[in-house]
Amino acid sequence: MTMTAKQLALAIAGAGLLTIYGCADGGGTSTTDMASLPANLLGEPALSNCAAVRSGRYNQILLVPSGPSFPDKVKKVVIDAVAGTVTDISGSGTITASDEACHSTISGGTDFVVSPAGVMVMRFGQGTTKYLAISVPEQKFTLADMAGTWNSLGMDSAIPGANQGTASSVTFNSAGAVTAIKQCRNAATWDVTNCVDVTTGLPSLAGDLDGGFFVLDATKAIMGRMFAYKAGNGDVMAAWVTTSDQFNLFTRQRSNSLPAVGAVTTHWNLQMDSLLTSPSAATAFSNTILSVDPTAASWVHSRKTVGATDAHRETLFANKPRDGYTFRPAGTALAADGTTATFGEFTSLDFRGMGLSVLLLPAEKGFSFSVAQP
Repeated sequence: MTMTAKQLALAIAGAGLLTIYGCADGGGTSTTDMASLPANLLGEPALSNCAAVRSGRYNQILLVPSGPSFPDKVKKVVIDAVAGTVTDISGSGTITASDEACHSTISGGTDFVVSPAGVMVMRFGQGTTKYLAISVPEQKFTLADMAGTWNSLGMDSAIPGANQGTASSVTFNSAGAVTAIKQCRNAATWDVTNCVDVTTGLPSLAGDLDGGFFVLDATKAIMGRMFAYKAGNGDVMAAWVTTSDQFNLFTRQRSNSLPAVGAVTTHWNLQMDSLLTSPSAATAFSNTILSVDPTAASWVHSRKTVGATDAHRETLFANKPRDGYTFRPAGTALAADGTTATFGEFTSLDFRGMGLSVLLLPAEKGFSFSVAQP
């Protein structure tokens, strides 16, 4: 089924969908780290197997290579939770629930999981080659909402066909200009410990009619798009994607606290490689916090694959290599089933209030989304 722009507009109007105007202050103070939906969505119908998916319009960013196969890396998507359908400019698909809450498929080969704050990570592709996308409920933001300093993780194709993991801190002023960038990357090792200040060729943002932003290069030419999303606790995340295959996920710069002993979390992981393809389906893991060390700013958790007997200990460090990030060194550990668990290094960035973290995996040259289960 192919829809015209007019038909899509009618579908949006007919679904009774709500757009937020002027609610995103960009500097809201969190009252809790718990992931939750914004208040305006709580009155909308929910998907049968997931209270975090509500009827409405969503901004979708495709994390895909540039080229004729993907002429557009951003989409407007309409979800009708009652009918169980997803509609975009190219047509409609049917949502089918899996045996896990907040894990579903869409006709045509898309698998997606949803955090308690309504952040969706999707694995899609009609053939054997799969890609990832992220979708968030549509909200409207101003340039002033984005003012301040943000931490990010992402991938950058400085060398075509050889994407590399990057970390950065980016400061926007109230007019959307980037006034400072500290960029941390190493094309060979994916190490993000060492950073340099970028002082020339700085990009900027310009508002668009959708309440998102155009990303402009130093000459003011459009080089990409950016969308932001504010969760129920007031925290804001943002994502941008460019025509040069760069993407970044942003959260406001802050210092992380240590987790509570005994806390248990379960999450899905979806991973992509340096070619921006996603070779494997989503996997589920659980973590139990065993101890914390305030002096070392570290903690030990027991990590296991859901349904397996591979529980083993790992040590993680808060605010390493910089405030707001988490670092896990590579290592081995004896698993509960008597085998030896081998795990690689990662640097992760947590999106407070979203039920989402993203990770750089240097040994695998991979980028991973970790999505909290309900």
